[in-house]
Amino acid sequence: MATYRAAIANVDCQYYRACRRFLQSLKLPEDAFRSDTKFDMCFCTTCRDSRGDLPVYTRGRPPKLYTLPFGWVRFALNVLTTDAKGVKIDSDYHRAFRGVHPNGVFEILQSRRLFSPVVTTNLEEEKQNSEKAKKTCVTPSIRYATQDIYSVPEWWNDNETGVSYEARMVFQVWIRPGSYTIGPQTIGANYKVDRHFTNDELVWTTTNQDDVIPYGLLIQLTALPS
Repeated sequence: MATYRAAIANVDCQYYRACRRFLQSLKLPEDAFRSDTKFDMCFCTTCRDSRGDLPVYTRGRPPKLYTLPFGWVRFALNVLTTDAKGVKIDSDYHRAFRGVHPNGVFEILQSRRLFSPVVTTNLEEEKQNSEKAKKTCVTPSIRYATQDIYSVPEWWNDNETGVSYEARMVFQVWIRPGSYTIGPQTIGANYKVDRHFTNDELVWTTTNQDDVIPYGLLIQLTALPS
């Protein structure tokens, strides 16, 4: 299986530009993103076909399969690509996804972590939330990450074009090999969620949040009937 080699984003692509306008409408911290758009990547049909992208690639040591996010645009986050031990994270770590509720994006960008403990005054709830917060779940499948329970859709109107969209967001992450366990889907699906994976290998779970590094915010826009 091939290893994906990204090319420079086509900033003239209309889909890319619409997704960027949506991103700007969120008023997220600018310093959370790379200032150079060459690190962004559009996976619309036109852009991916022009590069000859395949639907799946491998990454990491040892190599692990993941899907490309066809139909999405990835905006690169401002993160280090080498850890304190000199490991090249962008090439040695595995790649995965995590759907996100629109209200959770800002906090994740600030903390650089996918989840934070939930504050409560109930001691029993606090204990349960603390245990849940220790676990971080991601998936190698963009189709699984896009399920409504994970990537919650929201309505957005593009003031520049007047087109209304259903917008979704997903974080693309690096995850340290050997740090996670592989388990089955948890959405109760009685069908094959992603043809590239069995349903028993769709959820990767780690108990160390430092082993998961969000490096891209993915945005998908689906035009609504006028």
